[in-house]
Amino acid sequence: MESQTETKGNKSDWFDELYSEQQNDVLKGIEEADRGETYSHIEVVKVFEKWGLT
Repeated sequence: MESQTETKGNKSDWFDELYSEQQNDVLKGIEEADRGETYSHIEVVKVFEKWGLT
């Protein structure tokens, strides 16, 4: 199923529809991931367990 934007002949990326602040946050996250600044799933689960969210 095509989005309304595509059916009108305009190709649009979801990123282009974000506010500039949101775009900056996404780009910052990509830069952090490229530098290896990430957390494993296990590390995140441990934090959530401390908060009682698992």
